[in-house]
Amino acid sequence: LPRGSVAFAHEREVVIAGGGREWRGTEERADFPKAGAEGAGRRVLRLRRLLGPHEVDRVLEHACSAVLEYNNNPDSVDGKPTYETYFMVEAQHVPGGLRDVIRPIVAERIQPYVRERYGCSEATVCTCLLRRYLPGERRAHPAHYDIDAYCTVVVGLNPGDFDGGLY
Repeated sequence: LPRGSVAFAHEREVVIAGGGREWRGTEERADFPKAGAEGAGRRVLRLRRLLGPHEVDRVLEHACSAVLEYNNNPDSVDGKPTYETYFMVEAQHVPGGLRDVIRPIVAERIQPYVRERYGCSEATVCTCLLRRYLPGERRAHPAHYDIDAYCTVVVGLNPGDFDGGLY
């Protein structure tokens, strides 16, 4: 979708408490009709600046590191190479430099937010991955439904560097 074409009209203040820390921000909501289902809809929730600038810098530093390996297996959505790397699988953090950066973000913000927002105290983050979109490689990921996920969280690390998408 072109930048600005999604109207995030509903807002509420959010306080996320986890790991003895507190994050405060605004949750924005956009609602969409569900194709082929009269009266049904889809909802997108957005939290701006869930990661601080220093955290984003640390993730990007690791993402651009020559030691980080990206898979190029065929994507289940479109069959193109994924260019992704996993740093959490089956609720276990994968060893590596990103673990120390990601662990507090997941434990103190993402998981507590999902549990509170969806009223599911047992919700557990089970998979975290990083995708790259470089010139000459994958530049887009088609809209799809994550059928195996109770909730999908997308963290845009550099939203000012691209056009399109919901994020």
